[in-house]
Amino acid sequence: MKKILFLSLTAILCLSNTLAQTKKTVTPSSTKSSTSAQITPATAIKQLRDFFFNRDYIGGVKEGNSLTVKFPDNQELQAWHLINLVKLDSPAGFESSQKFLAEKGENRWTLTALCFAQSYNKPSEAISTAEKLIKLAPDDEDTIFIYNNAIYKNSKYADSDIWLDKNAAKIKDQSRLLVAKALNSYYLAKSDAAKKQQAFDLLTKAVALSPNSVNANFIYGYQLAADKRFDEAIPFFRKAAKFSPKSWEIEKSLLESMANQSGKDQAQNLIEVEKEITTYFNNNSSLLEDSPDVLFGAASLYETLKNDEKRDFYENKVLQKFPNTKFDEAVLYNRIERAQKEMVKDFDINKTIESLGKMSEGTKPDMSKFLEDSRKRMEKMNAIKKMRQDFIKRPNHFDTVKLGETYYSLLNLSNFDILNGDENIKELIEGVLKYKKNTTSQIMNSEIAKILTRAKINAKDNKLVQDAEKYARAGMDDVETMLKEKPALAMQKLDIPIRGNAKLVLAEVFLKDGNLDEAEKLLTEIQSTIPSNGVESGQIASLSRSIDRDFAELYTNKKDFDKAEGYYLKNVTGREALDLIPFRTLYAKKTGSREGLDVYLAQIKEKINLKLKNDLLSSRIKTPKDLAAFNLQTIEGKPFSSEELKGKVAVINFWGTWCAPCVAEMPDFQKLVDKYKNDKDVVILTMDSNDELADVKKFMVDKKYNFPVLIGDTYTGNIMFNSSIAFPTTLFVGKTGKIEFVKISNSPRLFDEFSWRIDILKEDK
Repeated sequence: MKKILFLSLTAILCLSNTLAQTKKTVTPSSTKSSTSAQITPATAIKQLRDFFFNRDYIGGVKEGNSLTVKFPDNQELQAWHLINLVKLDSPAGFESSQKFLAEKGENRWTLTALCFAQSYNKPSEAISTAEKLIKLAPDDEDTIFIYNNAIYKNSKYADSDIWLDKNAAKIKDQSRLLVAKALNSYYLAKSDAAKKQQAFDLLTKAVALSPNSVNANFIYGYQLAADKRFDEAIPFFRKAAKFSPKSWEIEKSLLESMANQSGKDQAQNLIEVEKEITTYFNNNSSLLEDSPDVLFGAASLYETLKNDEKRDFYENKVLQKFPNTKFDEAVLYNRIERAQKEMVKDFDINKTIESLGKMSEGTKPDMSKFLEDSRKRMEKMNAIKKMRQDFIKRPNHFDTVKLGETYYSLLNLSNFDILNGDENIKELIEGVLKYKKNTTSQIMNSEIAKILTRAKINAKDNKLVQDAEKYARAGMDDVETMLKEKPALAMQKLDIPIRGNAKLVLAEVFLKDGNLDEAEKLLTEIQSTIPSNGVESGQIASLSRSIDRDFAELYTNKKDFDKAEGYYLKNVTGREALDLIPFRTLYAKKTGSREGLDVYLAQIKEKINLKLKNDLLSSRIKTPKDLAAFNLQTIEGKPFSSEELKGKVAVINFWGTWCAPCVAEMPDFQKLVDKYKNDKDVVILTMDSNDELADVKKFMVDKKYNFPVLIGDTYTGNIMFNSSIAFPTTLFVGKTGKIEFVKISNSPRLFDEFSWRIDILKEDK
């Protein structure tokens, strides 16, 4: 069992099937520096081509910087310099290619550079540029592949194949052609294993025709790695590295596959990766001094290897040697994100819910630890806030996405500043609207309105929070613009939740303002858009829950407590401590005292249980499918097959020790196993995936769990892939061998919910 470890890759790894194969095999010694004697424009062009075809884009850009100064009027040389730059720094290459064309006008070389840059930045614009280019050099092999790149980067793989076949007679290097066709074949195959194998057959032929080709070997290795065939990929990456030992792109791909070798435990793999990267840096020490790409890539690598000391070492190198660049910007942003994740990881939501529940009951729980944890958390939040503020104050920003996220995060954490009328809030709002783009799940004006509405609770007279309605209505306008520009959203039925959520924000503004009639009117309007056929997407289900929550608040404020209770019941989550909080508040508002609260809550608990059970049982699959057969082994090495489940109710939980939500529900899962351990009609088992066998065994011993664990890597992978589900997932199989229920994600009330499913299936004959 292997845990797949994907390394962070900072460059685009898969070179397109254009310009993807050298016309001549290039050995390491043939890529010479411009300091060589008798350099001419022709030899300079060849050097930059060799750097590109060797996938040594760092070397190509560095050498091109000096060669283009030496031969400033050679536009072909400039084009190859820009092509290398596009592969190293796509946005910078795109901007420089645009300037190149603006300065020199449209010709073969300016169009070559621009078309290549567009393919990686604005592929929809590349095809029209390619049409102009191909007219200038219709029989040139590079131009044919540049044109093909424009098609390929628009994911038009079938059209790319047609183009290549049409021009095959003009292409001298058939190995190069085979690589291009193999890439098309691979992506056209999708999940069809037989068709995918055709792609690998083409790559086999390509390598046979040009065995020392850097690119043929690299692409073969890359596609094998993409297919998670890491062991097979390593020899191809090593061969590519042999002929291009300085290429950081090849080295990173090799390291990724080494980290995921089978037959060795993860620790062994990481030792080999560490040894390989040390050797590479020793042989290419200048890269660590001259190239921020390599320094940042090394930091990312050690982040993945969980070597914080070396990660910090290389990050500090970036900060010291390359300040005010996109690389130090990325380092600083990553540090903010890590700090945020650490803070969230240390926050125990269950303890918070428990404390809130006790406080709402009027009891006084021991709050000392809770308050101390809250104080520490506030200190961390303030430190992260300062980091974000410093990030925004940088003199230059290169990644507007990161900038937008930073503005948004700061605004989200600025509730107290809003209450105080902080003028900086206006700057944050402007930053969010300028840099953070609307998505189907987040409309920025609506998000701003939600943040301001939260502050309305205590600040009705604040001018900033009075603007909430303005932003809410602007968000609704933004939604209509988006739906008009993207009609496919309506075809996918996404217009309902997108439009509904924007209107919901305005309804919540009305609620906070005390404009209850307008709120009720708008909530009723939104509710009327929800499909009545019982078929709900995840987005629509989420919208429905939000509507119910707001109706509950509305009727509480209107003192229609029975209606409010009904809507609160519709919105329960299964977390008892959290679910009961609104009912405690409702009872206090209804009666004005806590007398009789315990009796009321006991009645509510019964209603919640009945509601959850009915909801759960109504989720039974209408047309259940057979459980796929399996023959697996337990972690003790004993065989276990699906035949042993015949005539029984089976519960199969898919999990891994690396999956935090999976691990969180295991204590309740063990209780479930204990409940049914003597029931001959029930089988409860788990299938572990992506773990080392020793790790699973240790986990089971340390936690004192005794439920059956099967080694389910391949079987689990097929189940997950074909069902588009995630970890943890639990299947409930009836006596006839059909999957009757599927539970995706962990369960706050696993013992009850799983027991209900098991018991209803036991009743079947």
